[in-house]
Amino acid sequence: MKAGEPWVGFCYTPHYVFALHDMQILEEPAYDAAKWNVLQPTDDPDWLEKSEAGVAWDLAYLHLHFAKSLEEEYPEVATMLSNMKLDTDTVSAMTFALVIEGQEPLAYAEEWVGANEDAVLGWMSN
Repeated sequence: MKAGEPWVGFCYTPHYVFALHDMQILEEPAYDAAKWNVLQPTDDPDWLEKSEAGVAWDLAYLHLHFAKSLEEEYPEVATMLSNMKLDTDTVSAMTFALVIEGQEPLAYAEEWVGANEDAVLGWMSN
């Protein structure tokens, strides 16, 4: 990409590369478990030759996990974390700010929460 040449490769979303570059996601046949056979190098030394993926990757989801003890010790925090919703563009922008721009995480978080106060307050209600 730095050379100005076309590039094709794998990248998941959310990812800061989508905020850094004008990326185009290629259309692929939908995921079909019967057509997805991808081995890992740790599974077989001939993993690449034996793998086949003629369809898109299966959907993956980003989940926020927290200690069960928060529900009793800090119920307001547990409620907020349980209700928290971030879209792909938001998470990509966050990773761009932290990874590419090198923003300090606490300062970024404080600014983000201030700019998105309504959403954050909505996460705090049952």
